[in-house]
Amino acid sequence: MLSRSEKAQAVLPLVKPVPIGLKYSYNLKWSNVIPERNAGAGFHSELFNSKESLLPKSFYSRLSWALGPYHFDVFEVITVVLILIEF
Repeated sequence: MLSRSEKAQAVLPLVKPVPIGLKYSYNLKWSNVIPERNAGAGFHSELFNSKESLLPKSFYSRLSWALGPYHFDVFEVITVVLILIEF
């Protein structure tokens, strides 16, 4: 059986507010369509960062084209920074 202090320690992380951390994220979307030629292009970019780091934690960018029934990516970049913290 758990004592009151052990129960309080177990419940405390559940009631503390948790910062979401996505307030340093950026999202950009752009697209252009030419209906007469049945063609289009789109650009999508995302950046996730935090106030503790100068480097972004995650970056994603993609440029794609659609020509008639064909859809293909011109380029796609994905980077993820992993930071290991030792306690």
